[in-house]
Amino acid sequence: MSSKAKQELLIAVVIYAVVGFFFAAGLKLLPDSRKFPNIILFLMALANTINVFTILGKDRKDRAAGVSEAKTMTFADIKFPLLAFLGTVVYAALFVMTNYFIATAVFIVAFMLIEKVRPIWLIAAITVGYSAFIYWLFVVQLSVRLIR
Repeated sequence: MSSKAKQELLIAVVIYAVVGFFFAAGLKLLPDSRKFPNIILFLMALANTINVFTILGKDRKDRAAGVSEAKTMTFADIKFPLLAFLGTVVYAALFVMTNYFIATAVFIVAFMLIEKVRPIWLIAAITVGYSAFIYWLFVVQLSVRLIR
């Protein structure tokens, strides 16, 4: 088995572990409340199982054809997804410490700067426009309390 196939199967095992964790955590919910999460978890497990069979089939076909070792994932390949995950964790922490509007404005500006959006005034316009629209829609029109 190639090292790439082993790496992909390890990721599949981690996904199964996450699905199992969330399924176990959902057992505390009321029976009617856990139906939708269980459907989503089932679909995740089904997609992961299909992926495992695809990985194994492709690896078997590559070995039979004598294809050399496929390139494995490097840190450079996952740098941006890890940065996005870290940004989301910081966003969630900032959300708890401040409120929706401050956390979201910081998140939008940070990711637009990371993505090198130019000109700078466009970042400000998008952030202010988005925040104003959400404030008008949810706070003014729907009377949702988004500010503590």
